[in-house]
Amino acid sequence: MIQSRHELGIENGSSVTRSPLTTCTAKRGIYLDIQGVRGSPPVVLGSLIDDHFDQVILDSDFADAALAKELRITSEADEVQSLLQRVRQEERLVFGFSLRWQEFMRATDDQVPPSPPLIVDGQQLAADWYRSRGRVRSTRMGLGDFLRAVGAPCPAGLDGKATSKRLRDVRAMMQARGSYDALTPVGKSKWTKLLKQNQERCEGLQALILDLVD
Repeated sequence: MIQSRHELGIENGSSVTRSPLTTCTAKRGIYLDIQGVRGSPPVVLGSLIDDHFDQVILDSDFADAALAKELRITSEADEVQSLLQRVRQEERLVFGFSLRWQEFMRATDDQVPPSPPLIVDGQQLAADWYRSRGRVRSTRMGLGDFLRAVGAPCPAGLDGKATSKRLRDVRAMMQARGSYDALTPVGKSKWTKLLKQNQERCEGLQALILDLVD
């Protein structure tokens, strides 16, 4: 059970109660992973809730590619508000890895930003655990590195650096060819691999957090 600096607040009406991060709260968490090109709005959002994985597309340039995979297309603002509503109504915590997902949760100017206790940085939790074991953490350590450090299974390519290139390539091909069906097999494969990595990162993050709080 992670306590001390990792005690978290759960909203209850107008009040916020303090409680440690436990296996129970971790199992009820909302695990997010966002795929996009650095410096640009996100394209793919994956969420894992109660072992149910959901994937939505946030960029209309990929609408046809989304439909080909039977994925919902929505806006970043609508998705943030929907997630925050569920967080507060069901008293859940949101978990992500790295700063990008935190920026996503604070994406809408007209939405009151979530109080920090409702958002848990899995990268920071893992880094603190790593240091507590007397190890020197490299700033380049990714989700896969931490999974291997705790002895959890880690899919190959979990921290692959090909995401941005895959998105740029698929976008360019979609614009040039006009539809997902017209993409080359290589182009379709890039889209499929990106979506798979998104799901594996959500599942990997949940596995990491549950291992850390066990």
